[in-house]
Amino acid sequence: MARFWKELGESRELFAELLRVQMEQRYSGSALGLLWALLMPMLTILSFSIIFAGLSGWNLADYGVYFFCGYVPWTFFQASSLNAAESLAGNSLYVTRLRMPSQLLPLVQAAASGIDALIHLAILFAIMPVLGAPYHPAMLWLPASILITAAAGAGASLLAAQATVFFRDFRYLLSSVLFLWFFFSPILWRPESLQGPMREIYRLNPAVPFLELFQLPIREGAVPAAETWIVASAAAAALCLAGSVSFSVNRRRFYYYL
Repeated sequence: MARFWKELGESRELFAELLRVQMEQRYSGSALGLLWALLMPMLTILSFSIIFAGLSGWNLADYGVYFFCGYVPWTFFQASSLNAAESLAGNSLYVTRLRMPSQLLPLVQAAASGIDALIHLAILFAIMPVLGAPYHPAMLWLPASILITAAAGAGASLLAAQATVFFRDFRYLLSSVLFLWFFFSPILWRPESLQGPMREIYRLNPAVPFLELFQLPIREGAVPAAETWIVASAAAAALCLAGSVSFSVNRRRFYYYL
């Protein structure tokens, strides 16, 4: 595993170049280019807020802030893992014929998704005054929230990329699981709306601590509890460890499957 991280450190320039190319390819050929990164979250928050705020009787502006600050980390995790799932299987030439650290490919996808997530957060911060949502001192904890979530996304990306090499249907399975998982996570709905045992059961959802790292400081103006930080940090560390160790062990086998 030491070699895994050493190679990453020695390939900083290559990583930056691959990331630049990835971002250019993502928006090249589009009439609006990078504006899509701005328009899509705005269209999403507007449509979901109108529909679900109307169904729940929740104030539209307040619902929009709540939804967006949960939607950003969720979309990062979803996009990074799904894009990384194709990073090795879809670029077999880079893995089998070029002498480059193959772990760069899924991590570049995670980094590209992270840039999109930061843009989305900037949009949220810009529209908060328009929605009547105040800035809170607790938002100063957001850099720590971002780092922990980024680490979790990187670990998940490494695992997803490997799984797709060995099981080509994994990406479709992952997409289906994430689709259902989204509706079972407190993004469209509030935990306070749950009744009875469900108010405790929902916390078994592994996404909850990561969502609270953003929802509590942005919407509630509250610093997440120590338990939330510990659980999210432990989960992120476990994903990174599992991703890097398994990648170090399995990458010799990639040649037989690609």
